[in-house]
Amino acid sequence: MNSNGLQLEAAANHYNNTDINKIYSGSSPLTISEEKNRNRFRLGINYPFLLFRSSSWWGGASLQHLNEDSHFVISSDSTSTTEVDKLLRYSAVEINSNWLKKTGEQTYQVHGRIKQGLELGNEKNESTRSGTTTQGTESLNFTLINLDALWKVRLSPKWQVQTKTNIFWSDDQLPSAESVRYGGRHFGRGYPGAQAQGDKGYAAEIELRYLIPSDSVIIKRIEPYLVLDTAHSESNAMGIQHQLSSVALGLDLTDIQYYRVGFEYAQPTGDPTQNSNDHEPTYNLNLRWQF
Repeated sequence: MNSNGLQLEAAANHYNNTDINKIYSGSSPLTISEEKNRNRFRLGINYPFLLFRSSSWWGGASLQHLNEDSHFVISSDSTSTTEVDKLLRYSAVEINSNWLKKTGEQTYQVHGRIKQGLELGNEKNESTRSGTTTQGTESLNFTLINLDALWKVRLSPKWQVQTKTNIFWSDDQLPSAESVRYGGRHFGRGYPGAQAQGDKGYAAEIELRYLIPSDSVIIKRIEPYLVLDTAHSESNAMGIQHQLSSVALGLDLTDIQYYRVGFEYAQPTGDPTQNSNDHEPTYNLNLRWQF
């Protein structure tokens, strides 16, 4: 917006998903089918308090609004089918900060945000079951704090170590869209994405990577790696806890500049996977392309 680096940001996105999950509790698994439509709107500003080639510090604030409609079908072998419709409408304000510093062979990054639900008179939190509508139990006047940190160091021309951590806290029962989710690429390589959902949690990951130069025209570097990760989440309302941990072995092929293709084997070692209630390994194929 001006020569000082002030940025105005406006964004809108639509999310539509149909998901079927099984929850193993007791002798009969519970099958939950969910169809969700979510619209998010965001208007904010960002400002660079510090901006150099090797370091930067940005701060920002934004006003956000969410509309979400969900339809649940819940069934099991021992009970009849139940259908629930969920309606959510709320607004929130967020303050965030991002710090990045590169020194020689090391990179440090810390990102934090505080989000507060607002009462603007347009909020809704309703559940309808068998024709009866009740107020939802989630707080729309919530407060949450999220902190992410990353440290990466090149130990030698061919060895690299990277660590990541996350701390998430709220004293409220959060709407589903605001909850922390661990699993998949976000702390839990051996699990489905978002297996560990909650109102508070913490997670960590360490990765050891070996960099092998290649003379190929297409592949400039081959990168085998090992990842150890762990994550814990907890629900404030019901006290449900999840404990994820996994070991992953992978191989990335990259031209360094534009693309990266990865093949990964991940073994869960914490909770059983949610959909199959076992510790079967996960095989991942990842493709990243930078235009």
